[in-house]
Amino acid sequence: MRSDRKGSTALAMAIFFAVTVEMAPAGAVGHIARDLHADVPAAAGGSAAYAIATAVVAVPCALLTRRMNLRRTVIATGVLFALAALATATAPNLETYLALRAVNGAVHGAFFPVVLALAAATDPDRPGRAVARVLLGNACALAVGVPLSEALSGWGWQVPIGLAAAAVAVAALAAPKGADVSTAEPPALRALPWIAVAVPALVFTMALAGHFSFYTYLSPLATQQGAVPSIILGAYGVAVIGGTMASGALANGRRTSRAALIAGTQGLVLAAVALVQGVPAVAVGAVVAGVCFGLLPTIVQTEMLTRARGAETVASALAVVAFNVGIAGGAFGGGLAYPAGSTAPALVGGILLGLAALAFAFTGFSRTRADRGVSPSNQSVGTGRLTRGASTPTWAERVPASKGRKA
Repeated sequence: MRSDRKGSTALAMAIFFAVTVEMAPAGAVGHIARDLHADVPAAAGGSAAYAIATAVVAVPCALLTRRMNLRRTVIATGVLFALAALATATAPNLETYLALRAVNGAVHGAFFPVVLALAAATDPDRPGRAVARVLLGNACALAVGVPLSEALSGWGWQVPIGLAAAAVAVAALAAPKGADVSTAEPPALRALPWIAVAVPALVFTMALAGHFSFYTYLSPLATQQGAVPSIILGAYGVAVIGGTMASGALANGRRTSRAALIAGTQGLVLAAVALVQGVPAVAVGAVVAGVCFGLLPTIVQTEMLTRARGAETVASALAVVAFNVGIAGGAFGGGLAYPAGSTAPALVGGILLGLAALAFAFTGFSRTRADRGVSPSNQSVGTGRLTRGASTPTWAERVPASKGRKA
């Protein structure tokens, strides 16, 4: 069976431009502040409004759209996302800008989960590979899209947002036709696999908080240690892309064990950065953190999609919440530690990642024990109980060959 590579590429491009829209104001915050006659902290509030709205809306929207056709939902939410971003670029004042950024973030919360769910449906036999291909768009946005947006902001901060917004709509319209999947009969709310999916989501949040405690303050750390920030951040970006490209091969078996190993490795390296210090330590820390950040999201989100039989969109939404809460929590925790020294956020990140590694290992062990000796036909993944009935079907079972799969 073959996946729809052209469709997956379109989904990856949609994610690339959507994340560029999300992150572009961070590099153009000075331009935005001057244009809207506001101070920089007030203009930076647009990013906070975006992230909060995304986290709040993601799961409710996933529940509302789980009965809808995935491809049509991707197209509808992609077009709405583009319209919200274009409207943001026309904001005449700070108040309007902040409100429209929140609206844009809310639509992002609806758009991102269905894109990942549709990606998994395009390759039901190896969803990890499909998810990795799409998340490569996210990695490239951080490594390429954001710096490019900063450069284009010289012509006006509206330019990169407007161009990326239009590209999101075009990419969404090219969503894979071969995966015109409908979830007409999703499981009842009480039958959804809340615990099975929420546990890795919570651990994922902790790991992301550890990562972003380090990454948020990587530039000032590089400066303080005598390194060139642009080189360190560039090396990080390249490492993220490399890790994401390799992640698909690691996302199809023993995922929680691999997640534990990745989180633990990054945690040890970040602790070493805090203790050893110096330019080589910062450079190694940036590269290792980039590779781990490229690997971990694909592995964890594939695990969540696999556990969420019949509720893949909800699982993707919980991953979106984990991302946004993890980013905010890491920035906040690192900020609290930063007065103690520029390496303190790295130490906080190492501790959080170490705890996440232990939690990943424990959840994988617990799941293995729970699944041992239980046949798929007698196990209800969604409720966590053993039943005599049939299990909820997987993507491969629910997607007809004429729709989600090609022989």
